[in-house]
Amino acid sequence: MITAFQIYLMSLADSVLLLFLVIILISVVSMLLLVMDYKDIREFDDDKEKEKKNIHNKKNAKAIIRCLMSALLSVLVLVFVPSTKTLVAMYVIPRVVNNTNVQKLPEAILRFVENYAEKKII
Repeated sequence: MITAFQIYLMSLADSVLLLFLVIILISVVSMLLLVMDYKDIREFDDDKEKEKKNIHNKKNAKAIIRCLMSALLSVLVLVFVPSTKTLVAMYVIPRVVNNTNVQKLPEAILRFVENYAEKKII
């Protein structure tokens, strides 16, 4: 028997997929902004300025890696989490196919057709 909570969870699948799609978009935009913020340390003559920019670039590199990892994780979630329609099909179809009442239905229809044909022929 399907409970109300299971129906609710199945209906959330598309929202979860949308959330991870937004996470991918934010991660990609953040990576682009961080790459554009990269400072070429060869442009600076002062050693203190070079060191500041080098630290800045290292922080940006770490942030880019974090964004890349979150985007890759989100892509994996998008690939492997089924949609609401798929979840409902996965839950309902086996129950319908394995239901004994549904399996008896074709036999009953066949007997009805045979009886109907016999009455019409005689």
